[in-house]
Amino acid sequence: MKRLFTLVFAIGFLTTDAQLVENFSYTSTGVVVDDTLTNPSIGGGTWIRHSGTANQIKFITTGLTYTGYTGSGIGGAITMAHQSGSAQDVNRAVGPFTADAVYCSFMLNVTASGGTTGDYNFSFGATTGTNVTDLKARLFFKDGSVANTFKVGISKAGAAAATTFTTTDYPIGTPILVVIKYKFITGSGNDEASAYVFTSGVPATEPTTPTILAPDNTGTDLGAAGVVSICLRQGTVGVGACTMDGIRVANGWYNAPMPLSLKSFSASLVSGKANLNWSTSNEINVNGFAIERSKDGSNFNQVDFVAAKNSTTNSYAYTDAVTVANAAYYRLKMTDKDGSFKYSKIVTLNAKQSIQLEVFPNPVSNTVVASHTKAGESGVVKIITVDGKNVATQNIQVGATQSSIDVSKLKAGTYVIVFENDGARSSVQFVKQ
Repeated sequence: MKRLFTLVFAIGFLTTDAQLVENFSYTSTGVVVDDTLTNPSIGGGTWIRHSGTANQIKFITTGLTYTGYTGSGIGGAITMAHQSGSAQDVNRAVGPFTADAVYCSFMLNVTASGGTTGDYNFSFGATTGTNVTDLKARLFFKDGSVANTFKVGISKAGAAAATTFTTTDYPIGTPILVVIKYKFITGSGNDEASAYVFTSGVPATEPTTPTILAPDNTGTDLGAAGVVSICLRQGTVGVGACTMDGIRVANGWYNAPMPLSLKSFSASLVSGKANLNWSTSNEINVNGFAIERSKDGSNFNQVDFVAAKNSTTNSYAYTDAVTVANAAYYRLKMTDKDGSFKYSKIVTLNAKQSIQLEVFPNPVSNTVVASHTKAGESGVVKIITVDGKNVATQNIQVGATQSSIDVSKLKAGTYVIVFENDGARSSVQFVKQ
């Protein structure tokens, strides 16, 4: 099977969000024996048993939490315990994923280690329904080096003996974040299975080296169908038990473990009013955006709230009803449905009107504000290096007399900001710190 790995991680290049989001937001029946994942009244028929004894993998109403992860604290969770005579395997359809790579992230709380050998509780599948075959990227856990700890393992396709386990011991009873990756590589037997394990935070980009890489990557690759399902397994080996929550499956790092990405945020002064514009990607379970205003850049108050669209890519526009009298500072408080939040950068406007191009602050660190004559249909701002290279272009809103421009990614140095408007052209230098 021929495949090519060409994954791009830069913000703005990705156009798809997580294909599957499973927060186990179900309702308990109130009867423990019936609160199983394959019960249609619980999981809506999305999870199907393909092997083992029924009624083993349980739904619980209390979900897991992990700071910074999109699925933290939403809905319930599932529990499973490896024990003799009570194995069960269930699956849910995804994909298909047949090229580049597929990622699955989830919170995992191991409540009892899996013995000295361990057993796996997650894998990708090549089929779905009541008959699942070709299980790849199997995730194991087993006893740690010291009491009350465990190790995490990954296997491309084999059993525990063909598994790479972490050298790190993780404490039992503390949720961790796991990201499993199956990478399609050109040629037979070259595909790779790996896993990233985190105890705090969610990296903005995929780390260069996975926590563990399966040792049997010369084994059989997935067939042409690729990854078609995710599978949960309660085995019969050892005494391992765990809770799992917040499953996300996608074809890129930003779309699986990463939450909302703010691609741009700018402000313009139009007829004395602040016009705010922002765009996002990866809106999954986002509640919305609190618009906050300040007079001094330090003490902010909420002036309004805009609900999230929760689509693949989104654009928003908001006009503040209050006239800008002096300086005004704005930021966004971006809140997920689990209550977690983060702030945008701060953008600034000033009531000062200009008959020529001026910029402030100067020098600048993150956002420069250009104060200019009223923009017409063709108003545009360009940032040019001192040797004449155009490094940024931003269209200006019609009627605007001030515009904020994000320069946070520019290298330190001297630049020229150029304002072109209805055939007229003016410029001024500024310094990027």
